[in-house]
This record gives sequence, C-alpha cells and structure tokens, in this order.
Amino acid sequence: MKLVSRLREAFDAEADVEKAGKQSAYLLNQFPFFGIIKPRQRDIAKAIFRQGVDEPWEEVVRRLFDQPEREFHYSAIDLALMMRKRWTQAHLPLFIELVRQHSWWDTVDPVADGLIGRLLQAEPTLLHHPDMWIEDASMWVRRVALIYQLKWK
Repeated sequence: MKLVSRLREAFDAEADVEKAGKQSAYLLNQFPFFGIIKPRQRDIAKAIFRQGVDEPWEEVVRRLFDQPEREFHYSAIDLALMMRKRWTQAHLPLFIELVRQHSWWDTVDPVADGLIGRLLQAEPTLLHHPDMWIEDASMWVRRVALIYQLKWK
C-alpha cells in the first residue's frame, strides 16, 4: 500500500469531526481537517514514515501536499525534515513550491525556518535567493524572505 494511502487510513481512524470543525474555523475555514491534534498527527505520520518511504521522498512530499486535509500538509513538512541529510541545493524549488501551495501561516512558517532556513544555512551559495523573493508576487514567498533565518544563532 502506498504511503499516502496508509497515512489516510490512519488519519481516518483517528478523525474527530468536532475537532476538525474547530481546527478549520481557526484557519478561517480555508482547509479541511481530520480533527487530529498536532502531536498525535506527528506520531502517526512518523510511525508510518519509519516503515519506509517506497518512492522518492520528494514525490511523496508533493503528493501529501496535494491532499486537501491539513494534516497531510503538516506530515509533508515533517517528512521533508526527516530527510534533511539528503537535501541538496536542488531542493530549494520544492520548498518554495510548498510555500506557494495551500499557503497560510501554519505551513509557510515551518517551511520558511525549518526547511528553507536550514537549507540556506547549510548551502550559503543559495543566500542570494531571499533578495529575489522580497519582491515576489506572492505575499507568502515575501514572508519567507523575511523569516527564513529566525532560528539562526
């Protein structure tokens, strides 16, 4: 069974319609939810990821982000973080793609500092990109240009 299907099955088993409504309302009803609290969603996703990713992780991340429910988006970010030892400069477009898709602060911020910020810190030759993003048409990409380095020390 494909990873996304396994994850959907696990999330369906934990779904809470009442919590889902509240979670969706918190984000101004922009996204549907299963109603799984974040720590539990992370535990479920990580357990499934540890069983093995049966195809290129980048494709799994994209497919997770293509799903409508927000828990999949959070799981995509978690999977990308788990794969950080495999990151290369070539992953920057994927991370920006995540910023542009289903954009809202709850995913843009962790992508900005958790994925993009870490990649730019590890690959200083990429540090010219935020200068270009500051004038991007997307306010979410502009936000990344401002916050990607927040966790740098």
